[in-house]
Amino acid sequence: MNNQDFSEETTAIDRRSYTELEAGTRVGEYEIIEKIGEGGMGFVYAGHHPVIGKKVAIKVLQHWFSQDPAIASRFLREAKAVNAIGHENIVDIFAFGELPTGQLYLVMEFLTGRSLRDRLRDAGGGMWQDVTARAEAFRILLEVCDALSAAHATGIVHRDLKPDNIFLTMSRTGTRTKLLDFGIAKEIGSGTDLQKTSAGTPIGTPLYMSPEQCRGMDVDCRADLYALGVIMYEMFAGVRPFSGESFIDVLNGHMSVPPPQSGSGSGAFSSLHRELQTLILACLEKAQESRPTLDEVIANLNQLVVDFDLDLRPSSIGSVRLKSEGAQTPRTFSKARTSYVPWYIATAVVSALLSVGLSVRFEKPKVNLVPRENPAVITIPPVTVQLPVTAVPPMEKATPVKAARTEVKPTKRVRHERASDEKVDPNATSGWQQP
Repeated sequence: MNNQDFSEETTAIDRRSYTELEAGTRVGEYEIIEKIGEGGMGFVYAGHHPVIGKKVAIKVLQHWFSQDPAIASRFLREAKAVNAIGHENIVDIFAFGELPTGQLYLVMEFLTGRSLRDRLRDAGGGMWQDVTARAEAFRILLEVCDALSAAHATGIVHRDLKPDNIFLTMSRTGTRTKLLDFGIAKEIGSGTDLQKTSAGTPIGTPLYMSPEQCRGMDVDCRADLYALGVIMYEMFAGVRPFSGESFIDVLNGHMSVPPPQSGSGSGAFSSLHRELQTLILACLEKAQESRPTLDEVIANLNQLVVDFDLDLRPSSIGSVRLKSEGAQTPRTFSKARTSYVPWYIATAVVSALLSVGLSVRFEKPKVNLVPRENPAVITIPPVTVQLPVTAVPPMEKATPVKAARTEVKPTKRVRHERASDEKVDPNATSGWQQP
């Protein structure tokens, strides 16, 4: 799991007062195996179901945070938000509860892999120069966009999109991207955040916050698009567009400084394809209404995949072996493939051609039986023909020919004639009789 789920909210609390759970501790239906991450608000553990052996990740809050109503509400609403969306590119949370000590916990799917933050550290100067890394970057972005699209369709804005919350899973089957941490997400149109905050308080991670977030203003889906623009800039250029020595410097950069397009502060941005630069800069527009929609971003990414002739199949991503089970992301593959016609299509085409050919060959000529409006009148004089009349003798009754039968003699039948005055016995059989 993500080791930095809590790191952005570290406070000045004595770390020695943290209480870690020991291996074998029961957490709901699951048992703790070991600690795999920690932060300012608690710990993340690997766990398993003692009966069926299912492996899980368990996020546990510390006592004092569990007793804070705002943080407890955020913790619960994160689980609700994830389940309201229900998308394969978003980490699944399937249990919520409270320990006897009063600590709150979430149980979620166990992910093997690393965060996008770790992947970018390995990339150094960005993921643009290497073709394989470039294909990997576009696949990650399209899967993140697919997850955001599902969240926005449910009416939820993530508000904390960053490389630390984008997890790259690993398995034998390939790759898949998972979006994490909906803890400070916001329900669109509800007027309430999934984390209760005071008005005018900036919420999010400063390096990836939109200008409206920096000002503490109300946000919508376009805040996630701005953060996506920052991530794309960092992925391809190798640096973040805005940085500074202080929190205020970073916020000021988001609110009033244009993103650098050349020079030492822009990394490899100037070497990027012009269309990719245009897309990134459009997402980084200061005004919300000037940013593209998520559908437009997806369409442009797909077009760039075609332009760059990238193969996004998981097997082609060699730099990171990740998990993929047929993610429903919008992709365009431009590699040439062997084309073939399925048998049922071929059968239908042949049948159609045969039916047309036969109908042409055997169709009778049509006769127009409708008379013309002004037909030509042709007068034919009558012709009288006299033929000799010859008497025709009456035809004799043909004698039926009986079929020969092998060694069977026909039975003679005798027809009984009766006089006109002869009485008829009603019990007698009329017609042909046996002698």
